[in-house]
Amino acid sequence: MSGRAGRRGKDERGLVILMVDQQMGQDVAKQIIKGAADPLNSQFRLTYNMVLNLLRVEGINPEFMLENSFYQFQNYDALPRLYESTVKKEEELKQFVVNRELEIAGYYQLQKQIAAIKESIRQTVMKPSFVVPFLQAGRLVHVVAGTKDFGWAPILNFHKKPDPMNPMGGSLLYILDVAMLLSSESAKDLSSVAHLQPPSTGDTGAVEQTDRAAPLWIIMLRPPFVEAKSTLKDANFKQLYGRYEEKLELEAELKVVKAELKKAQSLLQLDELKFTSDVIEQRVFDRYCRVA
Repeated sequence: MSGRAGRRGKDERGLVILMVDQQMGQDVAKQIIKGAADPLNSQFRLTYNMVLNLLRVEGINPEFMLENSFYQFQNYDALPRLYESTVKKEEELKQFVVNRELEIAGYYQLQKQIAAIKESIRQTVMKPSFVVPFLQAGRLVHVVAGTKDFGWAPILNFHKKPDPMNPMGGSLLYILDVAMLLSSESAKDLSSVAHLQPPSTGDTGAVEQTDRAAPLWIIMLRPPFVEAKSTLKDANFKQLYGRYEEKLELEAELKVVKAELKKAQSLLQLDELKFTSDVIEQRVFDRYCRVA
């Protein structure tokens, strides 16, 4: 359907004329014609003029307008779905049983503390005042970008430049030039760093061979970490630990759904309305004081 008649359900069939004034690909044209329609989400916002006009009208207040707005209606319309989702998540959580949960929970908390300490140590080690003296040619660095692990790579050189995100702060960015082993496909196109991929299983290279031939050359700049030692002797510990993580994910999902349900049940933008009304009252009071 198209046009006002189509939106109001007055036409059984709607016609749309597309005027194409530029070249477009096949996928783009297919998406325009057969793709799903964009959702109609209200962008209603209170303004000072709107609140002033409502205050002048007797029998109507800003709260009434908020409650009867399409923005609020969309949130009320989502209540049944959110309530059903909340009940479903709560039932799943009640039926989710983890054997020896208290012991596994203690181990999980210990792992979180170790991870936090590791991150704190890493941030300290990576401060320029500490790490720059070690950035000599030949130093091995472990290159990790998100979920991609490129392994060890020797430093060739490094240079520094002002931080473009904080040009007035005087902070510097340190850029390393490294000899890094890449996959055969990504090595063909080096135009974008985001497309670089580590070698897949079966790829060989000089850097990987050096790691195997002389692993003692890789000297860490930090002391070894102490890993959490589980006192659980259960043969299925990994399965129990994974099931406990699934339960935590389910609890997090339930928390998000409850927050959305609470938000949908409440009258939205009340804080913004209160702030706007307070500013208007201050302006009126200031005007009366000046007249007096």
